[in-house]
Amino acid sequence: MRSWGARAVLTVAVLAVLTSCACQVAPRNVRVSPGKVLVVGDSLVVEAKAVIEARVPGARVVARTGAAPCSLLADAVAAAGSADVVVLAFSGNDSFLAPCMKGADHRIGGAYRDSYEAYAARIGTPKLRMALTPVWDNERASNSVSARDTAEAWATTRGVPVVDAAIGLGGDRYVAGARRQAGESGSGSTSFVALRAPDRVHLCVAPEYDRGFTGPSCPAGSSAGVTRFAAGIARAASS
Repeated sequence: MRSWGARAVLTVAVLAVLTSCACQVAPRNVRVSPGKVLVVGDSLVVEAKAVIEARVPGARVVARTGAAPCSLLADAVAAAGSADVVVLAFSGNDSFLAPCMKGADHRIGGAYRDSYEAYAARIGTPKLRMALTPVWDNERASNSVSARDTAEAWATTRGVPVVDAAIGLGGDRYVAGARRQAGESGSGSTSFVALRAPDRVHLCVAPEYDRGFTGPSCPAGSSAGVTRFAAGIARAASS
C-alpha cells in the first residue's frame, strides 16, 4: 500500500510540473497580434490612412505631407507611449518641405539616419518596424532611393524588422501597367490598374485629389497603389 501510495504522490507531482511547464510554452504556428500600432510617415501615409486603419484595426496614424523623420519625432514620441509597435515610413522629403532638415547635414542619408537613432533612443528599438517606401519616378528620384537605402541599412544594423511596402506596385509602378489583383478596385481597364498619381510620386489617382496635399486620405477605391501600399504597412506592423 505504501508503494502504491508513493507512486500516486509521485505521479501527481510529475503531472503538476508538466502542466505548469506546458502553460509557459507558446504554441507553435500561432500568429501573434501586433497589438496597438502607430504608423508614422509622410504624404504617402497620409493618402493611405483610411486603408491602413481598415487593415490594422485600432492603428493610429501620425503623418504629414512633406514630413521627414525629424519633422514628426516629437509627435511620434508622444503617441508611442501607448503603442506596442511603431512603423516608420518616410519616402525622401528634404529641406524643401521639411525645415528641420536644414543644417550642417541636411542630406537624406545622414539626416534620416540620425533621426532614426533618435526614434530608437526615445521610443525604444524593440517597438520599431521599418517600412520601405516606393521609389519616386521624377526629377527628385534620387531622394527616394537614398531614403530607402538609408532606412534599410540602418534598420538592418540595429536589428529592426524591415518590410518592403512597395512590393506589388508594378514594374513601371507609377501611372499604369500593373495587373489587377483579385477583388481589387481602382481606376483602369478590366486587366490593368493605375497605381500612382500623374505626378509619378503620390498614390491618389482621383482627379479631385491633388498630389497628396488636399485631403486626409485617398477617396475610397480610387487607387490600387493605396491598397497595395497599405497592405505593405500592415505587413510591417505584423513583422
